[in-house]
Amino acid sequence: MKKIIVALMAVLMCVAFAACAPANAEKAKAKMEKAEYSVAVWGEEAAEFAYGEDAEDALVATKGGVMNGKAVTAVLFETSKAAKEYYNDAKEDAGEDVTVKKSGKWVVMGDEDAVKAFLK
Repeated sequence: MKKIIVALMAVLMCVAFAACAPANAEKAKAKMEKAEYSVAVWGEEAAEFAYGEDAEDALVATKGGVMNGKAVTAVLFETSKAAKEYYNDAKEDAGEDVTVKKSGKWVVMGDEDAVKAFLK
């Protein structure tokens, strides 16, 4: 019985964390605009150019201006494995003031508040 409860808890945790990140760039854009961010969606060609051939889409969201406000860059990869590989490199290269998180096939980078808004 204890094993079944642990297994159910694990499944529920996975579902809860997967539900946090938007399914695609358009849903991510709508979510960030609702949180009062200005959003630019790059599209597949620009995302591949900037983040490699495994990138499907990317967006940049800002609130309060780029220099003095909150900003986040989110990259959607074709697979969770590709996202994990990029996440590992980005986490290693990020400065102290940059938060880097992975959620499903998304890698999200920026200031802490903007990353939280994206993943909320």
